[in-house]
Amino acid sequence: PEQIDRWVIALALIAEPTEGNLKIRAVERDPNDDAYVVAALEGRAGYIVSGDSDLLELHEYRGVRIVTAYEFLRLLATG
Repeated sequence: PEQIDRWVIALALIAEPTEGNLKIRAVERDPNDDAYVVAALEGRAGYIVSGDSDLLELHEYRGVRIVTAYEFLRLLATG
């Protein structure tokens, strides 16, 4: 739990807010998840890390890879 708290604080320090102005329809089954895709696109992120099955079903959207936490950690470990 303490390590998670430190991780969340570290993320908050480097996070950059986005406007959310982009209008897309990426996640058909759950349009509320489009907000995560919009944030990733506007923030020029390379990845969305999620456990949400509707997001994960996309695999990739406009160059943003959508992966589980396990997959992301594996990617970090392998460089």
